[in-house]
Amino acid sequence: LPSYIQCDLSHISNEDISFLRRKGCFTFPKKDLLDDLLKCYFDYVHPHVPFLDEQEFWETQHFHHTDGYRISLILFQAVLFAATACAPLSVLRRAGYTSRRVARRAAFDRVHALYFLDAERDKMVLLQALLLMSFWRGGSSEDKDGWHWSGLAFSLAFDLYLHRQPDAHLTARQETLRKRCWWSCVLRDRLLALSEQRAPRLQLNQSNVPLLTLADYNVGLRCAISELSPGEELGKRTALSMFSLQLIRLVLCIGDGFPSNSKDMKNSSPPALETWARTRPAIHNDSSITGLADLDFWRLNLPEVLQRPTDPAGDDTVLSCILVHRNALEIYYQ
Repeated sequence: LPSYIQCDLSHISNEDISFLRRKGCFTFPKKDLLDDLLKCYFDYVHPHVPFLDEQEFWETQHFHHTDGYRISLILFQAVLFAATACAPLSVLRRAGYTSRRVARRAAFDRVHALYFLDAERDKMVLLQALLLMSFWRGGSSEDKDGWHWSGLAFSLAFDLYLHRQPDAHLTARQETLRKRCWWSCVLRDRLLALSEQRAPRLQLNQSNVPLLTLADYNVGLRCAISELSPGEELGKRTALSMFSLQLIRLVLCIGDGFPSNSKDMKNSSPPALETWARTRPAIHNDSSITGLADLDFWRLNLPEVLQRPTDPAGDDTVLSCILVHRNALEIYYQ
């Protein structure tokens, strides 16, 4: 395994290790392909589940500046799985897959095998991997879908008391990690509930965790593998972090508007967005977000880089990943 990968399989039998090897759990794409997949992950997936320290990740993976930190095997495979949802088909074909569906199935099976055999025991790492596993949509015969995997992640979040500010003294890195993981859970809960037409499961009135700030994202540069200049790359990373922050603020606006008196709405017709989107949010302990109850106020105060230009020609100079996330905000708002 690469030096930046953390993997302790001393508690797993040789037979199970052989099974993991056959699944490809210890195999990684070639460097150029790996770089493309990781770029896709941080451009398109990471803003929706911003639990990773991007700067730390790149320094560890690309430059091997570990400082004692290494990336868990199951987490790294989960990142690669999540990247298959947004990577260009040309990238997946270079990896030997005939379709996106085939690539996602193979990548998910690797993560699932590691999870099933308890290859990772760190609850925080498992939570992160499970959040990414919740992006899996299997066939109609599978009963363990994104709702199932995210539910396991949320259970770990409460086991770790991520919804409460810790009393014990923690390092700055540990505190920030907990914040990012908690708000990643909130984002995943709200957006998955919306897509599944179900009520969200995380009650924010039980939480006293402050809202993330731009500093919590520790925006990372990857100039060594980027076609952009350092300034352009930093601008892109900052814009994507701002998108993530605004998405959190948006789900806080609509968070209490989901129907909550239905055990399962999957067989009913979707609620009209106007029915719930304009309702008042639950009261949150962080007074800094109380002004976000009004969706129109949220919309008017979007950073310029996330606002739709009055002249459509202005989009010609905007990076595709920023366009995708900007349009996503508009869809969620509407």
